[in-house]
Amino acid sequence: MTFVRSCLPMVAAAWLLAPPPVGALDLARDGRALAPIRVAADASATERNAAAELAAYLGKITGAEFLIETGPGPAPSIEVGWTETIRESGLNRGGFGPEHWIVRTVDNRLWLTGGEPRGVLHAVYRFLEEDLGVEWWTPWDETVPHQRRLRVGELDRSGEPLFVYRDLFGVRGSTLFHARHRLNGHYSRLTEDWGGSLRFGPPFHVHTFDRRISAERHFDEHPEWFSQIDGFRYGGKTQWCLTNEALLDAAEEQVRGSIAEGERLAASGGESVPAYYDVSQNDWARPCECGSCSTLVEEEGSPSGPVIHFVDKLAGRIAAERPDLKISTLAYHFTFEPPREARAGEFVVVRLADLHQRDFAHELDAPANAVVRDAIRGWGAAAEHLQIWDYRVTFHDDGDLPRADHRSLAAQYRFYAENGVEGVFVQTEFADVADMRDLEVWLAAKLLEDPYRDGEELIRRFLRGYYGPAARPIANYLADLARAVERFPGRLRFAAPASDFEWLDPYLVKRAQRRFAAAERRVAGRPELLARVRGARVALDRATLARWDDLWPASGSRRGPWPKAEVLKRYETTRRNRIDQRLFGALQAQAFESLAREMTEWMDRDE
Repeated sequence: MTFVRSCLPMVAAAWLLAPPPVGALDLARDGRALAPIRVAADASATERNAAAELAAYLGKITGAEFLIETGPGPAPSIEVGWTETIRESGLNRGGFGPEHWIVRTVDNRLWLTGGEPRGVLHAVYRFLEEDLGVEWWTPWDETVPHQRRLRVGELDRSGEPLFVYRDLFGVRGSTLFHARHRLNGHYSRLTEDWGGSLRFGPPFHVHTFDRRISAERHFDEHPEWFSQIDGFRYGGKTQWCLTNEALLDAAEEQVRGSIAEGERLAASGGESVPAYYDVSQNDWARPCECGSCSTLVEEEGSPSGPVIHFVDKLAGRIAAERPDLKISTLAYHFTFEPPREARAGEFVVVRLADLHQRDFAHELDAPANAVVRDAIRGWGAAAEHLQIWDYRVTFHDDGDLPRADHRSLAAQYRFYAENGVEGVFVQTEFADVADMRDLEVWLAAKLLEDPYRDGEELIRRFLRGYYGPAARPIANYLADLARAVERFPGRLRFAAPASDFEWLDPYLVKRAQRRFAAAERRVAGRPELLARVRGARVALDRATLARWDDLWPASGSRRGPWPKAEVLKRYETTRRNRIDQRLFGALQAQAFESLAREMTEWMDRDE
């Protein structure tokens, strides 16, 4: 798999026919727009939405009203999409990929254009962000600079995101946050008029064996379709017998039905036609040990062997009529290691998930994560299309406590790109209380587009822009935390309780709380910034309370350095506010229940 690094100037034959960029362009002065926005008479809904977004933000920046005009017209102008003027220049849109974007000044015009369906949106958002300084920190927080005079200099940039598939799970709020950060995966939920997304069809995007052909429905009639263990066929929590040809026929029929349903639902909901249909193992063990499956496992050196053989055959059958679709499957848990000989071909996407193998305390290039790096390299050779399921979270009732792995994320994603990975699904959770949640989401979005950006500079940019005067003490807190984790000799598993976060010792916790106290003083009287700082502090407060009984005896003191009631009140207030803002429906109810349990438990303990 060959990748073109995103965001770099690119030269194509089409450019040879277009005029060279010249000069600067005045867009607004003293509340008056100096150039209209133009779209083609036959502009798509996506292009019209891109123009509307541009007009809205130019208005916020300058106080001027930018009109959107249809059809050709004189310079100066802002040409959005595939306008008549751009077509007449000789630029060949057919040579661009679906997410290729162009930002260019030509003959007293600004071109914001690109490939279909998302390139034009990318061009508009990159111009607003990189040239005008607009920032979308979270779905609820943005920064828009104000300029009485708006002029752009000579511009000539183009590119496309490096990873083909970019998805952030667990980010609620406006779907426009995903569009503005050039995300395109299933959970971006972008409709066709916003460029669409690379969606999974029904029944679900992962763990679909049981959702497609369950033992509960089919075991009595077809026990041979399900795992044989110790000589007996099992129903219930089981896997498929992947060497059974009749099961392959049944799975093909079932997937074809899913395709029909997925396309019907897409048409009725204005959504993109699904690009992927998942056929992957259930989220438990018990793979089949029948003679045929065991032989194949032995030959391939991994239980992934039967999975790849089965899914590749299934994908080939579907592709005979629908070569535009791909079947996805997992390399996860007992199928984590790649097979020796089998290869997932052009119609299969393998998603490698390292939940059970990863050391969550340390970066990907640490010795403890050598097995993960080896698996990525191995699957890069064994799969034509490889994606990563990236867990940016740990799972335990005690919560996703401070780990400070943000600084290594750019290197991690570069490793993916350099070893055949073409897509990343980022799983975040606990939007109300996860460790440095807002930084986590924003940074991941930026690096999914281009992992060759300077990760450290991105972090500084976020801290300065989002926390304002509180940036320095929060940066110091993150540096303290990173040094403490680096010294930690152990491993952290995915379901680690608070007691396993041993680097959160009395010295670090006291120092960290002092850092945040200083951060809060710096934003006193500014409620919006104070709420953001409290949001960054909430995971530390949770860790302080969850480890309270371990911390202070270890420090030689019977009592904490602050009243426990003070930390409890701050934690409860902050988390309630964030639950109200960031969670909805059942997730909101579950979060409130979790908070109530924690408060009862912590208040019942002796301080």
